[in-house]
Amino acid sequence: MCEGNFGLYSPQQILIYPEYLYNAGVLFPIPGYFSQGTELVFYITPRNFCSGGPYLSTNPNRARITRPDADTWIIGWEDWTDADFNDLIVQVDFQPATIPFLDLPFDYTGSTFAEESRDTNQGGKVNAYFDHQYPTYSSPPNATFTNTVNFYGYDSSQTNPPPPYNVTYNGHDGIDYSISDGTPVLAAAPGKVTFAGQISGYCWLTGRVETANVIKVQHDNGYVTEYWHLSSFAPGLSPGDAVSRDPSRPIGYSGNTGCSSGPHLHFLVRNSSGIVVDPYSWMPLPDAAWYDQTDPWQKYNADNGSADATSHYLWVHEVVTTSLLSRLGTTIITSTSGGVAATFPVGAYNAPLRVQMVEGLQSALVPGHRSLYSFSLFGYTTNNVSVTRLANRIILDVHMPTGGLRALSVGSVVTPTLQIWDARSSTWRKLPTTWDSVTGRARATSSQMGTFALTIPEYRIYLPLAVKNAP
Repeated sequence: MCEGNFGLYSPQQILIYPEYLYNAGVLFPIPGYFSQGTELVFYITPRNFCSGGPYLSTNPNRARITRPDADTWIIGWEDWTDADFNDLIVQVDFQPATIPFLDLPFDYTGSTFAEESRDTNQGGKVNAYFDHQYPTYSSPPNATFTNTVNFYGYDSSQTNPPPPYNVTYNGHDGIDYSISDGTPVLAAAPGKVTFAGQISGYCWLTGRVETANVIKVQHDNGYVTEYWHLSSFAPGLSPGDAVSRDPSRPIGYSGNTGCSSGPHLHFLVRNSSGIVVDPYSWMPLPDAAWYDQTDPWQKYNADNGSADATSHYLWVHEVVTTSLLSRLGTTIITSTSGGVAATFPVGAYNAPLRVQMVEGLQSALVPGHRSLYSFSLFGYTTNNVSVTRLANRIILDVHMPTGGLRALSVGSVVTPTLQIWDARSSTWRKLPTTWDSVTGRARATSSQMGTFALTIPEYRIYLPLAVKNAP
């Protein structure tokens, strides 16, 4: 058999129905998982790793193989007697050999990648994401594009549902991390410094030329990362220096130099063609205006001389959790940060169902409410048909520490409520929610999947502020 790290990374996955889930970094095949007695069920020989056919079985009459597209293979294995080929389902999604290599460019010990990647309204560090509509600031032809589009596919002109676009602004070519002045900045991955100096240019904020301290790091895979608005550089840092993501050896310190309205780090990624790309990739959600559409930044890449403008997921940590429901037992799906768990009972759906949980990195816009935390659950059949309605209710447990949140005006305990976006009525609908103020946990049930938000009324003043690790 062939073994190896197959380069399957978020949002790609290997899924096995009913009990098994393959995660990136685990060698495959896993011994004993795919044997029926002494008979070999199948093994996988993916492209670029092993020779031979993609799937083999000693009894091909018991396996049904389909290819919905060039990069996706699905095996349905018949191990019972109902001939539905649903007893064991494996889906393999191959993506180009772009292996995630980045981590956040600052030390976040004691927190998680997903928590720090959220917008500042949800306790994270981000106050501006990459704009996929046209990420070149005010450069032509961006002047004709007035909308912003984030990596989840939400468009700022979208009204159904209103998009969480408050941390994406028109033409933004990177990610802004709101970290205080003088915070140590780390190389996001091992590489070599190619530039450490000042860059001047016209600033649309001030109407004059401003100068920023900037560091550029070349990585072995062809990508370049850039670090802008620094207050200073690490002593002795020079072009040619080898750097790594070592908290004890920062490359510089965050600041407010250049075209900046406050201390922050502008983190920018370029591919081997020198084109700015989004390290969060392009993963439009089913309720987004750009769902199932090509990344608009790729669409306009002719303006880059037709250079590749594809955004791959480059982070070593994931924001998407995917699993298949078991028909033998309860299935629990937990977000990558551990902030929410969804419990699916046996019979939650009457056929094999792939469920995807997506961390809500940006604040959901719920009229009259403040979103403390948001997430999405999406279901798909084996033919990738989207499913929202379930046969049985699922249990949603959300953990959001609020520090004993209280309404200052009346001194009463504020009870967060879980809400779901109802696409049929184009409104947010409250779910009956129980709240444990001691543990900071909310619980609700739902017979629908979609986008959820844990909210509090916005018209009161709250102390302490309901955020975590606020910059």
